[in-house]
Amino acid sequence: MGEVKVEPLTRQLVVVHLSDVHFGDHHRFSPGKAVGAGNLPKAGHPTLADSLLRDLAVADPDCPVIVCITGDLVETGTARELRHAADLIKQLAASDILGRPRGLENIFVVPGNHDLCFAEEVAEDRWAPWTAFHNRAFGKTADSQDPASRFSFHNRIADLGAVILCLNSAEYVQKDTPEAKRGTIDQFQLTRIKEFLKSIPAKDLDSAIRIALIHHHPVLIPGLAESEQGYDAVSNAGYLLNELRTFGFHLVLHGHKHTPYHFSEDSFTAFREENSPPILIVAGGSVSSKEIRGSGQNCYNRLAIKWNPEARQGRIHLSTRSLKIEDRGREILPGEWVWTDKLIDDRQYLGGPRAPQTFAAASRKFSDGEDGADEVIRKRRYAELRLNMPVCEVMPSLLPGQHNEVRLWIEPHRPEHQKDEDKPLRAIWSAGNLHEVIAVSREQDERYCATMNYYGPMLVQVRLEFSDGEYAHGHVYARMPVAYQRPDRTIDIG
Repeated sequence: MGEVKVEPLTRQLVVVHLSDVHFGDHHRFSPGKAVGAGNLPKAGHPTLADSLLRDLAVADPDCPVIVCITGDLVETGTARELRHAADLIKQLAASDILGRPRGLENIFVVPGNHDLCFAEEVAEDRWAPWTAFHNRAFGKTADSQDPASRFSFHNRIADLGAVILCLNSAEYVQKDTPEAKRGTIDQFQLTRIKEFLKSIPAKDLDSAIRIALIHHHPVLIPGLAESEQGYDAVSNAGYLLNELRTFGFHLVLHGHKHTPYHFSEDSFTAFREENSPPILIVAGGSVSSKEIRGSGQNCYNRLAIKWNPEARQGRIHLSTRSLKIEDRGREILPGEWVWTDKLIDDRQYLGGPRAPQTFAAASRKFSDGEDGADEVIRKRRYAELRLNMPVCEVMPSLLPGQHNEVRLWIEPHRPEHQKDEDKPLRAIWSAGNLHEVIAVSREQDERYCATMNYYGPMLVQVRLEFSDGEYAHGHVYARMPVAYQRPDRTIDIG
């Protein structure tokens, strides 16, 4: 029997990240107060669900899709506000999101500081309305006396290829106490996190996309700090981030400040034997509160995540969609509000050294006698290609079913020495009969850039066509990345 070819495992997931919905007096999609008294009529005024579902009515990405809501669904924690939140979740579960309904099981929610009864002294009373809401929305039977019912951990490797932690940073939030502003992850919750992650076989966990949801920001960067608020991030954040990085988490989603930020937490210390891979932290803005800092806008995030476990390499494509409610300084009718791309970022994730370490046994100076003939061949290649050098960059592919993407382009060597007639009219990229042939003209792109997606290594060829009728061929190798283990176990930070 012939050898059975096993394709490398890849994981892919799309996340719709909503935060700080704030059903209540400052909810963007409420018609608002009428002049004098009462409220404006609701007829013709869109709801948040209407607006989001219209924006999410696009093609199925052909991979799992989840919705993550990182707290502050409501303004004051009342039962009335929480009923609106439950209705939103039910609508999102039943309606098409990126091509088809995703179901209640693919919606993940964590509480924020506005979601509980802030002034109640007893924890059971503070959390009773939230517990009732959560039971109603998700068909649970939790007891508000049980703190463990307010966080949850999900091993969804079998169907989503993901592990998702829904954390509760608002457990101790209470009016007129030191906990009023900040969040906390206590040792009880930290211990439960570690026990859960250790219960998953290491090979399965390593294969999964790993995401944590929390409301308060785990890292207080200057753009999220407010001097009048004191320290309002997460107590025990150091323990939390250490555990998440130890278990290889790729992403932390949070809310709280109504300001969208994202950054990599990739700090290293010289005093650890092993340092952990970086983790991307994404702060969602407010999807629908009118209380937004400065010149901000309502927004939400879409994230496409690809994880190649064998190479320990990933990619996260982030799109922040903002709500357009004005046009050239004039208010737009609410029924005409639209979501548009405000920011797009595309990041690679490296879970280990990107190249093997060199251990040269010996080196010597260049010698015309020994190396001259080889140097003639090397310089001849420059001349044949007329200083047009094909190069490539390999990254995880965002196409389902594909392993890697190779970005190809022509880099001119010493362009100041290159004559105009030496610049190709056209570059034709090819990689055999499994791939389309891509032609890029000089008018289209002066770097002749092309993209191919693949699930096995390949030699890519480029045919360079010149104005004098001549042509030349160049080649680059699109590799299958692997996780290189340094013999001395040092970390390549670069």
